[in-house]
Amino acid sequence: MNPLTITPDDIIRIIAGDVKHMPALAHQRLSDVAHVAEEIPLPQRTLTAHAVRQVLLALGERKIAPEETQAWASFVRRGYIPTTEKVVRIIDIPYEENREDAIVEAIGRMDELGDIIDGAMDDNEIRKLIDQLGD
Repeated sequence: MNPLTITPDDIIRIIAGDVKHMPALAHQRLSDVAHVAEEIPLPQRTLTAHAVRQVLLALGERKIAPEETQAWASFVRRGYIPTTEKVVRIIDIPYEENREDAIVEAIGRMDELGDIIDGAMDDNEIRKLIDQLGD
């Protein structure tokens, strides 16, 4: 097996908001990532408001780049990373139920980073999204 194979811990860390861990997904086959994710209990695969808030705080504090933020948001939103490989299986990443609307809005905005239209977020918008996520 490839020593760079993704582990359940890699996926758990990414879903928990560890954007700097996203390179662990690089060069992985989508089917391998999906297979490993199936081993993770659903509660550990659930995207929480806390995780989204951590990413927004890191973006606002300039600890992560907008491009990193967008890649993370795209992954947790879609359940896969874009590659030339045909998507046949995605990772089921449910959202925390009692904060789902705020999570969907924040992830949607972060996924738009870099777009020609609406591709930037200022500090006020970041703060508003953080506030909507609650404590």
